[in-house]
Amino acid sequence: MASLINYIATSCNWIDHDEDVLLTILEEMVGNGVRCETNNFKAGTFGTVTSKMWETIPGINTEPKHIQNKLKRLKEKYSSTYEMMNTSGFGWDDEKKMYCCG
Repeated sequence: MASLINYIATSCNWIDHDEDVLLTILEEMVGNGVRCETNNFKAGTFGTVTSKMWETIPGINTEPKHIQNKLKRLKEKYSSTYEMMNTSGFGWDDEKKMYCCG
């Protein structure tokens, strides 16, 4: 039970607005050159992103590890979506207004 309480106290619940703010901040930072030669973010970037999130969304419960984890999850979702979109027969059904396999 204590581990569940600890998890809840240290977790961050993301809503669409929070994700939008995060992606906007990351996009701005990439434009400012905070990536290494390996295309990863430089040390300290997640702390800076966290500070900007706090400024933009007062009261948000986020820490650098939350930002890093969220970015990892977004990359996984993007990779899966990219793979599906490039699969033969997968596309937009204009009649149903949704993506489907055909």
